[in-house]
Amino acid sequence: HLMDSGQEILLSAGRHLVLYQVRIDHSSGSGRSEILSHLSLEANGIVEDLAAGWRQGFIRNQSGADEAVLAGGAIIQAPANAILRLNTRRSDTNTGKLVNIASGQAAIQLLKLDDDLDTLRLGRNAVITAPANSFTTIPYDQVDEASAGALGHTPGSGTVILNQPGHYLVLSNTHLDRSGVTET
Repeated sequence: HLMDSGQEILLSAGRHLVLYQVRIDHSSGSGRSEILSHLSLEANGIVEDLAAGWRQGFIRNQSGADEAVLAGGAIIQAPANAILRLNTRRSDTNTGKLVNIASGQAAIQLLKLDDDLDTLRLGRNAVITAPANSFTTIPYDQVDEASAGALGHTPGSGTVILNQPGHYLVLSNTHLDRSGVTET
């Protein structure tokens, strides 16, 4: 589904697979730009920024990177007639560099999932420090939704247990924040 600016997508009640992409182009200026995108749901006049689906991109035109493509996704639970939105903003302080969302280059793909499917949605409430230059397992400390059966998880661990053979749809999102640092 190609998106026009401000276009609303109304969802039916239940679980949905949401995949999106948005391209940001450098138009003028120099230095570094950081762009964030995320999904939100509005239901009954209340807007909720979703924890899943965040993406981050950088444009560093000195090294030939004049565009950033942010692609993300999430499996979300929505009430009937909730409004799904893709939100994009800059998070840097470089006022001399201008960037634009490329015309016709933002899209959202939706798939309504069967509500009877086994589901495991995990989250992380506490902040953890990411290690430099190495991979780490993310220990999830919150179970947002868990159905009995095919999937298992022990809170505080980063392990998901597949209890039954089969096909699984797995999405993972990690939001990193470099707070207190200003770059241009």
